[in-house]
Amino acid sequence: DRDAMATDEFLGVFDFGDGDEAEAGGAEGMQADGSGGNHGGTPAQGGGGGKKRGKNKAKARLAREEAEREARMADARRNAGPDRGKEETATLERQLALLGLKVHEVKADGHCLFRAFAHQLPATDASEEAAWALRRKAVAHMTAHVDDYAPFFEPTDASPTFEAYCKDIENSAAWGGQMEIRALAAVLGTKVRVHTAGAAPLVMNEGGTAGAVELVYHQHAFGLGEHYNAAVPPG
Repeated sequence: DRDAMATDEFLGVFDFGDGDEAEAGGAEGMQADGSGGNHGGTPAQGGGGGKKRGKNKAKARLAREEAEREARMADARRNAGPDRGKEETATLERQLALLGLKVHEVKADGHCLFRAFAHQLPATDASEEAAWALRRKAVAHMTAHVDDYAPFFEPTDASPTFEAYCKDIENSAAWGGQMEIRALAAVLGTKVRVHTAGAAPLVMNEGGTAGAVELVYHQHAFGLGEHYNAAVPPG
């Protein structure tokens, strides 16, 4: 009886309700650099009601993750030392001014690379919807050209395989980097220049004929790590 009571008390800690929270473990994690974990999993299959609950649960999870990420970013902005970030920004501003450009800031929410890219495309903006659309385009291109991208993939606990990494990029606010820039430049036909403090711009798809995209890479923007902004003409 005492063992049974202990078991009941243990199970009582978890309120499984109608099953909606059954897979809440593992998908809540955040990487140390502020990016989301690997959330590429498929909701449980079942009847129409189960699918609807799965979609609602996914939306709620993404909302919680974004709120947590915003809180971490705010905490980083409060606690980060200003010197390195300010010096980097000043250097970037001088470099960009010589090219007739200035920094256009985008939201630091994990979608920053895709927001900065979208801001410079015709008929798009830096909205979250536009960022999700570019995530899908980048992943579609990378998975269609695995041999061109998989060699540059570095496994992590959250994304141990290239396939898992691509699912993470497509389905969460995981931060993008050079692979995604290269993929977007290829699929959209744009030339891309990435401006970094103290270095010449990194040029991708130099022969692109569908316009140019100017990105600004900040290594010390926030205590949590990297950030991308757009570079645009003044005015």
